[in-house]
Amino acid sequence: MNTAPDNKPYDLKFETREGYLYAYVAGEHDNYDICVAYWAEISKKLAEIRVDRLMIVEDIVEESQIADVYELASQLADMGFRGIRIAFVDRYSSHLELNEFGVLVGSNRGVIGHAFSDEAAAEKWLME
Repeated sequence: MNTAPDNKPYDLKFETREGYLYAYVAGEHDNYDICVAYWAEISKKLAEIRVDRLMIVEDIVEESQIADVYELASQLADMGFRGIRIAFVDRYSSHLELNEFGVLVGSNRGVIGHAFSDEAAAEKWLME
């Protein structure tokens, strides 16, 4: 796995798996700027390896604010995620409702995604 530099408020690791890019992001805090930063890194990596399937596993303790989720999800298509099938797994099941809201906002703007709390279910959906 590749690891992002330690001076960021999150740790981002990538694996190129059979048929998709796996991205694992971990940290304590979450806000709009943090989200935009790691989603931008993921977009750059997707462009480098040219795959159209992505699993993001988020292990961030703090839950985002609903306004931040709305803003980020509204921008994902323009950040390079249009046409990318995204399985988003959150290690904190208490965040699922907010993540589903983000999926809805993104899907209204051309992003193909689904929120999960389980990696196995996410991978099954991603590879369908």
